[in-house]
Amino acid sequence: WPRVFQWEVLSDALRFSEEILFAFHHTDLDHAVLGDLIWSQFRFRLEEFRRSAKHRAIPPLVAGVMSHMDRHYAEPLGIEGLAAHFGLSASYLHARFREHAGLTPHQHLILQRMRSARHRLVTTGDPIKSIARDVGYTNPENFCRAFKKHCGLTAAAYRRKFIPYG
Repeated sequence: WPRVFQWEVLSDALRFSEEILFAFHHTDLDHAVLGDLIWSQFRFRLEEFRRSAKHRAIPPLVAGVMSHMDRHYAEPLGIEGLAAHFGLSASYLHARFREHAGLTPHQHLILQRMRSARHRLVTTGDPIKSIARDVGYTNPENFCRAFKKHCGLTAAAYRRKFIPYG
C-alpha cells in the first residue's frame, strides 16, 4: 500500500503512528481492535487518494459542479437549478457530467447523501427521521427506500451492524 498512496500531510501520519503506538503500549485496548483501527485508517486513506485522483482527471467544469453538489447535497438540487447556477443548459451539463464522472448528477447526489447518512448512522444516535431530513430527504419513507436500495440494509439494520462498540 505505501506505493499506492501517501498521507498528504506528513505530520498527520506521524501523529497517527504515535497514537497507535501509545495505545498499543499504554492502554488495555484489545490488539485486534487496534488492528481494525489501523486497517480502517489505511482503507480510508486509500479511498481518499482514489477519489482525489479521479477528481484530478475530471475537467474543471464537471469538478466544480461535483464540488458544489458535495457541499450542498442536503439542499434540493435539480439538474435545471445546477445548470442555471453554472450558466449551462441542463442537457449539456447532464451529458458532460455523465461523460466524465460515469454517472448522472442525480446519481452523484444520491451517493453523496447516502455517504453522509451512513456516517451519521454509525457516529450519532440521531433518529433516522432526523438524519433523513438532514441529508436532503423531506420524506423519511423515501429516504428509507433509497437507503435500502443503495446499501442492501435498512437504516436501522445498518446502524446495528456497523455502530462501533454497540
